[in-house]
Amino acid sequence: MTGKMENGKPEGQKNQVRLRLDQLWVAIGFMTRLPVPYREAPLAQSVWAFPLAGAVVGALSGLVLWGALTLGLTPLVAAFLALAASALVTGALHEDGLADCADGFWGGYTPERRLEIMRDSRSGAYGVLALIMGTGIKAALIAELATYWGGGSGMMLVAVHALARSGLPLAMMRFPRASKTGLAAMVGAPSGLAVSVALILSMFLTGFVLIFIPLWLSPLMIVTVCVVALLMGSLSKSKLGGVNGDSLGATEQLSEIACLAVLAIILGS
Repeated sequence: MTGKMENGKPEGQKNQVRLRLDQLWVAIGFMTRLPVPYREAPLAQSVWAFPLAGAVVGALSGLVLWGALTLGLTPLVAAFLALAASALVTGALHEDGLADCADGFWGGYTPERRLEIMRDSRSGAYGVLALIMGTGIKAALIAELATYWGGGSGMMLVAVHALARSGLPLAMMRFPRASKTGLAAMVGAPSGLAVSVALILSMFLTGFVLIFIPLWLSPLMIVTVCVVALLMGSLSKSKLGGVNGDSLGATEQLSEIACLAVLAIILGS
């Protein structure tokens, strides 16, 4: 044997495991406000773990949903509390992107002006309306699922949050950056392997968490988030010249809505 051995295992194998764990911590630290060990793994190489970070957010949000329903609160109130929990865990990272995109995409007439508007920390009428409508639609869909599935709908949030983040690496790889500065430009484009792992991981995670759903529903959800990512990426390219952090955040929010809608249509019928 030519490789070094450490505690009976090849050193290279242990290094790979350590690298994957580092990338997982980076993904969770980027996607949430949760305290995690500091790691220096490049974010572009860590995007495969975005669904796992989303599952963590979904688990906490789902726990709040289950607790609220158990206490006897109405499904709609429980849904809003679950959404508040996810926003607190993520620091409203994606909601901020949705609001900025709504303001920038339809508040400016040139890519430069749209990017300038999106960099402004203040929210305009389009942004406020986008947040109200997005939050309201999600709350209504979660409440509908909770009406049919009760506390089990909390598990659906685990799958939805994982799925909604699995399409982001695809948009990051497929479309150029909107500017040479900003978070998306700093991260760079992920590899095709990382994108594939993120999609496959979220598909199997959905099937594992939602064991009561039809087998064909997981692939359908993957197709759904890919379509949302590609459509939103195309819109971002036409409006900004490419994707940026805000457009990726908006993509996540729209993916959540799309996944919840698919579940409500199929499982609620």
